[in-house]
Amino acid sequence: MEVLDAADVVVSKLARFHADDARDIEAMIDLERFDHSRLLERFTSAIDGFGGDARAATLPRYIRNFHRVERDWFQVSETSIELPPWIEDAD
Repeated sequence: MEVLDAADVVVSKLARFHADDARDIEAMIDLERFDHSRLLERFTSAIDGFGGDARAATLPRYIRNFHRVERDWFQVSETSIELPPWIEDAD
């Protein structure tokens, strides 16, 4: 049996980020299932994958959700993540 790494689970939850997703993410951070650097590595990898397909339009929201996790639960400064200029923030 194979399971996802906790950081990968969090990255997948950032796309939807409902209240139960936020609680799950906070719990995994509290249980120290991964650290900020691991999450950043997995998140930037996902961003690179999303940038060239139909999901690109969701990236600004996805990044805002990631920044909330950084600020609120890791208590670190938001990581600067640049998007291509053709991706506009629709929210």
